[in-house]
Amino acid sequence: MAHSVQINHDTSEPYSKQIFFFSLIFSVCLIVIFITSLWFYRSTVSNEIYLKEDVNISSSLQNMREEEDNELRRFGWVDKSKGVIKLPIDMAMRRIVESYQGRP
Repeated sequence: MAHSVQINHDTSEPYSKQIFFFSLIFSVCLIVIFITSLWFYRSTVSNEIYLKEDVNISSSLQNMREEEDNELRRFGWVDKSKGVIKLPIDMAMRRIVESYQGRP
């Protein structure tokens, strides 16, 4: 007794239009996700850099710096009994340069 075994398989063609459109939509979605991720990364990095550069200086530190700048820009006595004065920093630097101009 010979039993005949019949093997059935799918003989239909794949849906090439559907596969193409699915692949196209999937690729577009991947590109949009990539561009959005890249934009988000760059904006986050630039924001972090901005925050690190734009450090808020406390008012006491700012006041101290202003006092130091004012001190560097005015005349004053270092030792009045010896006749030693303090010159503004820009004037002192100019005098130093002038004193060294004639030297080799």
